[in-house]
Amino acid sequence: MQHVNNGRTALPAQSSFGADCVSMSIGNSFVSAILRSPAHRVMSGSTGLVRYAGRTTNRTITTPVQYAKHGDGLVILVAKPDTKAWWRNFRTAHAIDVLVQGSWRPMIGRVVDGRVQPELAVPLLDAYLLRFPKAARLFSGATREELAREAIFVACEPRLAHIASGHAFHLPHLHLPHLVADPAPD
Repeated sequence: MQHVNNGRTALPAQSSFGADCVSMSIGNSFVSAILRSPAHRVMSGSTGLVRYAGRTTNRTITTPVQYAKHGDGLVILVAKPDTKAWWRNFRTAHAIDVLVQGSWRPMIGRVVDGRVQPELAVPLLDAYLLRFPKAARLFSGATREELAREAIFVACEPRLAHIASGHAFHLPHLHLPHLVADPAPD
C-alpha cells in the first residue's frame, strides 16, 4: 500500500514490535521519573506507579498506570489487555504498592474480568469513566453492561483492610468472594 503526501508517493512507515517496546520503555521510564520527583503533581492526580513482585520470577516490577479512586481503593483499567502481561499477576489477590500523589500505598490487587464477572465490573467501570470519560472509546458496547463485559480491571484495596477482613478481598459496595493470594506461580 502506498500513501500520497504533497504529491509524492511514499511507502507507509514500517513499525516493528521491538521499536514499539523500546518507545514504550523510554516513555514509561520518563513517566516513572516524573512521578518519583517533586514535580509529580503534574501527573499524579490520574497517573501512578504500581510495584509488585512477579509471581513466577519474584522480581520487583514497576510500571505506570492510570487509576481512578473507588471508595477506599483504586481501580485500574487494563487497556488493550492482550498486549500487556503485568495484570495477569493479579488473577488471584496479590500484594501491590501504588504510588499515588507522591506516596506509596500498600494494597492488594485483584483482576476483575468483565467477561467473567460483569456484575462486579460495572461499578468499577462507572468509577473509571467518571474520572476518564474518554476511555469509553476503547469499547464497542452501547450500554454500561456491554462496556463492562469488554473490560479488565485490577481493583486495589488497602492492604490493612484486606488483613483486617481475614484475608478476604472486597471492595467498598461490592461483594467479591473471599479470595486468598495464591502462592503458586502463573
